Amino acid sequence: MLRGIYTSAAGLISTQQRQDITANNIANLDTTGYKQDKVATKTFPEVMIQNKDSGIGDFRYNRKLGTMSFGAKNDVIQTDFAQGSVNETGNKLDVAINGRGFFNVRFSDEQGTNIGYTRDGSFNTDSLGRVVYSGGLVLGRDVQTGQVGSMNVGNGDVYIDDKGNVFVDSVKRYTLVVSDFNDYNNLTKAGKNMYAANPNDPPTDISGQGDTFEIKQGFLENSNADMADEMISLMMNARAYSANQRVLTTIDETLGKSVNEVGALR
Repeated sequence: MLRGIYTSAAGLISTQQRQDITANNIANLDTTGYKQDKVATKTFPEVMIQNKDSGIGDFRYNRKLGTMSFGAKNDVIQTDFAQGSVNETGNKLDVAINGRGFFNVRFSDEQGTNIGYTRDGSFNTDSLGRVVYSGGLVLGRDVQTGQVGSMNVGNGDVYIDDKGNVFVDSVKRYTLVVSDFNDYNNLTKAGKNMYAANPNDPPTDISGQGDTFEIKQGFLENSNADMADEMISLMMNARAYSANQRVLTTIDETLGKSVNEVGALR
């Protein structure tokens, strides 16, 4: 019976974690370029159950009764990198990637200067006229020097073509740096709607290539989380949590009766 307590407790913990992930997806339904998380659940390894008191007369032996699992646990949390729909905004510094790839953003934190990768193309300009995103500098390749760095567009009229070439006042100045990865599962969320690369899966620069992606100026990519699906998950998680809770309560009451009533002297 104690095994049932452990199984129910494992179910409660697993369901609570799934509920947290679902709640986070719902909270980011309107977050530009957000990619929903999904959790994979697996059972604990099965163990052999055997009866140690079996036997005939003085001959004792262990009789195998079969296998039993101690419940389920959450295995891995995976991000779904499926393309989200694109929405027209008309803002010249709103940019969406239709296809593969991520924008590159250079930002500084307590660990130094790093590169973040994002699908969120809601860019702005700072007081110096540089293209920025969430406190970081959006990277582009200077067409004259070939160097990768910040893009200074000042107050000029900005046009970005479908390959990511940036024109300022009709003059080609930069090419947006777009990176791709062999396995998106190696990326980790780093906050501010950005991802950090795995050293074992370095980024590949696909800037200027038109066969794997298309840049759409004046558009933003919507979150790929779906309200209907998340609400279904929310209800399923709540019911699973309630079911495990009822099982745990029933076992506790049964144990209480066994201790206080069964075998009591009258």
